[in-house]
Amino acid sequence: MIGYHYTSYKNYKVISKVGLLPYLISKLELSWVLRELKIPILYGIWTFQKRQQKRKLLGSLLWQLGTKNEVDLVELKCKFNREDLLGYPRSVKITHNGDMWNFIYHVNEPARIVVKPIEPENIKLSRTFNLIQLIETTSTITGVVE
Repeated sequence: MIGYHYTSYKNYKVISKVGLLPYLISKLELSWVLRELKIPILYGIWTFQKRQQKRKLLGSLLWQLGTKNEVDLVELKCKFNREDLLGYPRSVKITHNGDMWNFIYHVNEPARIVVKPIEPENIKLSRTFNLIQLIETTSTITGVVE
C-alpha cells in the first residue's frame, strides 16, 4: 500500500536514516476510533491515501509550518503493508477535516494510520517545498491596492 506523509526537511534527514516511527496522534475527530477499537491512546503514522494537490496541499504545508516551525517541507511517499494499518484486519475508515483560520483545506480527506514503523527503504522523498520561495515565485498571488 502507498500513503503520503508531510513533514519538515529537518525531520526527513532523521527519517531517511531511522525510518518513520509511530508518534502520539491526539485528534479529537478520532476519539470514536479509540472507543471502537478499545484502545486508550493512539500511536501511529498519519498518511494520506492520495498525494495532496492545490488547496489540500497548501493546507497540509501550512499545518506543517505551524507545528514544525520550519519553511523547508517535504512530501514522503511511503510503502507499507495492509497488516500495518490501524484496526487490521478490520477496515477502519479514517478521514481528515482540516481548517485553519477559517481556511478549509480538507473535508473527509481519506487517510490511513500506520501503527508499525516504516523502514527507510520504504520511504521516498517525492517533493520538497520551501514556503518562502513558493510565495515569492507564485505569480497568481494578487492583492488589492488601495
